Amino acid sequence: MPHPSLFTNQQFAVIGTPEPDGLPIDPGAEIPFNDKSLRGAFKVPSLRNIAQTAPYMHSGRFKTLRETVQFYMDGRGHAVPDGENLLIHWHIWEPNLTDYELDRLVDFLKTLTDESFKPKVPEVLPSGLHISS
Repeated sequence: MPHPSLFTNQQFAVIGTPEPDGLPIDPGAEIPFNDKSLRGAFKVPSLRNIAQTAPYMHSGRFKTLRETVQFYMDGRGHAVPDGENLLIHWHIWEPNLTDYELDRLVDFLKTLTDESFKPKVPEVLPSGLHISS
């Protein structure tokens, strides 16, 4: 079910994100759900506060929002490893945005920052240890 205030549909999606160099594909949701159609699927995160949650993707592959947005421009399934037949989610397409438009999309994502969604950091942990700032 969509959750508008968090900017997520809370679904699992296969987008074909590349793994860090030298690492095999992470099977993602395939394992806990025992469903081959979910190979490489990960839960769609909230876009709320996305500018504060780098690095991006399940593996931390992209360091910036701009790199992350560029991934979507480089072609549907372009990073799927050879030999993998992933079922790329229907919403992954090639928007063919200009560099200017990509930069404006990143600017928009930055506007989704809302400190009221940030959890309060406790002064003392349940173990009794104090947190140092």
